[in-house]
Amino acid sequence: MPQSQFHIPISPTPSFFTMVHMLAESVGSFAGAFSDARIVVSVGEDVEPFDIDRARPELAPYGIEWRWTDRDLFRRHSYFATGLDRWAVPFECDYVIMADADILILGPLDELTTFLPTSSSIAGVIATKPPFTARGAGDDAVRWPDLYRAAGLVPPPFDFPIPGHGPQYHRSGISHAPAYYNFGFVVGTRDAMNAVRDTFHEDYVVADEFMQSVLAAQAGLGLSIVRHELDASALPLRYNFWSQDKYLANFSEEARNIRVLHYLNGPFRKHGDSESISDAESWVEARSNTSDPVERLLVTALENVLTRIKERVSGAELARDG
Repeated sequence: MPQSQFHIPISPTPSFFTMVHMLAESVGSFAGAFSDARIVVSVGEDVEPFDIDRARPELAPYGIEWRWTDRDLFRRHSYFATGLDRWAVPFECDYVIMADADILILGPLDELTTFLPTSSSIAGVIATKPPFTARGAGDDAVRWPDLYRAAGLVPPPFDFPIPGHGPQYHRSGISHAPAYYNFGFVVGTRDAMNAVRDTFHEDYVVADEFMQSVLAAQAGLGLSIVRHELDASALPLRYNFWSQDKYLANFSEEARNIRVLHYLNGPFRKHGDSESISDAESWVEARSNTSDPVERLLVTALENVLTRIKERVSGAELARDG
């Protein structure tokens, strides 16, 4: 059986620990062939590291590996340092998934391997908007190729359709992109991810200096993909489906088969409705009869995960009492 890992960056806050709890349960319960994946969490903040296993005993059943980001590095680079920490140790497993904490696995991920046909393969959902348009910072048709040149690279073909062309931004903008993934869910083989690991920090710096944008990490990943001539594929939107009405309206076929739900920050507020599992349960209960399609999607997804968490807790209590 191939081995896999999820690598998640977080801050050490109650809401992030709750998100990790729900994500870990969704992986173990619904990810199919990836349900045994190890969860590796990089934790970054300008605080003294503490024993998370002791502070959050409810997470012990998931066997999570906690890695504290170097404090000095965090002081210099803030949250990017936490994301960078995910690449600090060489990968030994067969498949590596870089993911945000605010996702839930809704169904089997077995199909992922079909998008990774070679030992140098990487795949993700193409970001909804091109990076310069997304931040109102210029003409992507000109500036994006210039970014690759600034990194000492020949601009790659712009072969991948951009999901948001038309529904999310004007059709006069570019319609195709190179391998430019939303970092909420990216999967690669061991060799591909170790290749990225060798240059990701440097490529991020190039992208950040050129773009001055929070999207520099995504663009930096694209630079590393080209630099190492990796075999890049575009995943269907069902592998990084946003909890937005525009997504439901414009990508209805994908909505019927969501595998990875990216719930972002609304209507379920990831830093307002997830201080604890009880908070998430209260949010679901208050909307049990909602007619709003986005809320209904979230209610169903959260309800399924929260039910599995309850069953796990009940089973542990029975085993202890028995």
